[in-house]
Amino acid sequence: MIIKKGFKFMEEQIKKLVKLQNYDSKIIEIEDEKIRLPREVDAEKLIYEDVQSQINGLKEEKKGMQVKGKDKEVELESKEAQIKKLQGQLYQVKKNDEYRALENEISSTRADSSLVEEEILNILDEIDKMEAAIEEKKNDLKERKKLLDERVVAVSNKMAELDKEYESLKDERSKIASTIEKPVLSRYEKILQNKRGQRAIVAVRDSACQGCFMNLRPQSIHEVKLGKNLIACENCSRILYIEE
Repeated sequence: MIIKKGFKFMEEQIKKLVKLQNYDSKIIEIEDEKIRLPREVDAEKLIYEDVQSQINGLKEEKKGMQVKGKDKEVELESKEAQIKKLQGQLYQVKKNDEYRALENEISSTRADSSLVEEEILNILDEIDKMEAAIEEKKNDLKERKKLLDERVVAVSNKMAELDKEYESLKDERSKIASTIEKPVLSRYEKILQNKRGQRAIVAVRDSACQGCFMNLRPQSIHEVKLGKNLIACENCSRILYIEE
């Protein structure tokens, strides 16, 4: 695209566009950072919530193990009551085979009782491990809460600084933009919009556009050097200029 104007006019417009771009680059950086910073807080929140979720999960597991432990204790009491009952029957039987049968039943019930006792001990051991894990997670949660609170304050302060800087840059940008011809400014802003975060006006260096790094036609370079017209790169449409 070519916008024809006088040499002095175009030279001034190019200088203003370069200056305008410096402000726009800083403005875009701030806009991007204002998006990024809250995401850092969100990331800390997710970690905090994950640790809290782990604690809740361990607590539920602990409750389940405690219920299981209670059931086993009831079972153990039943076994012990059964053993006492069988022991009482020993003194009532008169036949040897009946006596031996009761002894075998008592022995079998005691074996079952021992297995239940072992299960109870294992359950208590698991509960102890869960309580230790819960305490460890709680300490981790406190640290995460501290980090989260610090991040919230830091981001809040930084956002306030960025807002202040942003408004100042926007004011300065408006002042410069108001001195640029509308067709020139419109062309620049369209390019900037299409190439978010990139430059809209770029230098010519080593016969190449410094926006897309494609080689330029000698005629295009010559026209840029003349400085009479606003010349755009035929490949990426960025406005071209010669660095002083």
